[in-house]
Amino acid sequence: MSQIALFFIWSAVVIQWNLVFGVAGIMSLAHVAIFAFGAYTTAIIASYTQLPFWAAFLLSAPCAMLFSFVIGAVTLRMRGDHVAVVTFAISILMSALITNDVGCFRREGIICYPFSGGSRGLSGYGDFGWASMLGYKYRLFGDYYLTLGLTIASLVVALLLIHGPFGLAFRAIRDNETYARARGVVFERMQLLVFTLTGVVTGLAGGAYAGFIKTVGPTVLSMNTLVFLLSMIIVGGRGSTWGPIVGAAALMIADVQFQSLAGWRTGALSVIIIAFVVLYPAGLTGIGAHLARLMRRNQPGSKPALRQITRDTHDTGHAMASGNLAD
Repeated sequence: MSQIALFFIWSAVVIQWNLVFGVAGIMSLAHVAIFAFGAYTTAIIASYTQLPFWAAFLLSAPCAMLFSFVIGAVTLRMRGDHVAVVTFAISILMSALITNDVGCFRREGIICYPFSGGSRGLSGYGDFGWASMLGYKYRLFGDYYLTLGLTIASLVVALLLIHGPFGLAFRAIRDNETYARARGVVFERMQLLVFTLTGVVTGLAGGAYAGFIKTVGPTVLSMNTLVFLLSMIIVGGRGSTWGPIVGAAALMIADVQFQSLAGWRTGALSVIIIAFVVLYPAGLTGIGAHLARLMRRNQPGSKPALRQITRDTHDTGHAMASGNLAD
């Protein structure tokens, strides 16, 4: 149940990341930093204030939303790999600030603790209190259902955006920005919107992680975490609705097998990313959709020509909506 709860947390993060990276086509690597910001916000508020942990957890949402909005504003006039470089640098800067935080902010006896916990991280700030509410034996059910609800909320937000007018605008910008602007879609407004909305659930996922793991350290900003989450999007299918969940499940299973590789774990995940980008760019959901089409085509009494015409018509209409067709 602990592994499934962790799967739900990662799923909530990559579903929101996919909205920026896959649907809107913004090459952002900032969602690991936003996730870490939500986790640290929860831990710091719970450590240094008299607020209960639940209040600290809920406050992670507006704080992460503001942080995500700032990142979107910083990268507002950037495109492509420039966004990736800047957002990756933000994660590195955040990790460096935490690791090099060695000042004495709080003293307990002869021991000094830095504000962010430094390289040791923060712990002892509390949790959701499932042991007292449900009993020690059933405490994991609290984390299970909380993280499940968070994943469902993340999926609902994604479905509303992908299949609504905003999703159409995001895809139009991704496929042909010039055409989208000609139709009145303002890129800067859409970018700020998608960063701000996805920051809410991502920050809550970070707060849930802080309450579930009960310790927060700079490892949440490590290259291992970034590559692990990015692999979920690429393997599942970038830009698809269900791809992040499928990729999260596949990578959670693969990660168990990679535990014995120790330092080579990140390298193995990188090989998976390269293989899918080169060989299967549509990811597992794309492979599944292709196999389903082949099975329908080979059914007795099927009309492949008619289905091909229908599919071509659908693809043409989609291309016109996203601005891919020339005049």
